[in-house]
Amino acid sequence: MAFSTIEELDHLIELSVDPQDAVTRYNDADAMNDRIMEWFETPQGSIADLPSWGNTLAALQHEPISESLEVLMEIKILKKLSIDCGLQIQGLRLDFIDIDRIDIQIKHQYGAFSSEVARAFQ
Repeated sequence: MAFSTIEELDHLIELSVDPQDAVTRYNDADAMNDRIMEWFETPQGSIADLPSWGNTLAALQHEPISESLEVLMEIKILKKLSIDCGLQIQGLRLDFIDIDRIDIQIKHQYGAFSSEVARAFQ
């Protein structure tokens, strides 16, 4: 799947600006990192027009923290995020900070994503 351009409407436009000039296109690591964060915040099945898009991690949120759980989550993230966001993931690391927070680091073709996400994936 090819990388799709992320478009954002500039809410500060004036009425004298042409509509096509009000759309800003982002093709860089920051845009992709925003898309990745959105993916973590969106459980699969919660978008009506695109029910297959989103993470599949909700079923694991009550599992006890262990190395096996980290590996299972890394595998699920690697498979699904690559498909949904068109990423070529080159590296993935997941560490539990505490029972409710996870530090996730992803190296991809546009750069790197590093963020703390909530374990409650819904």
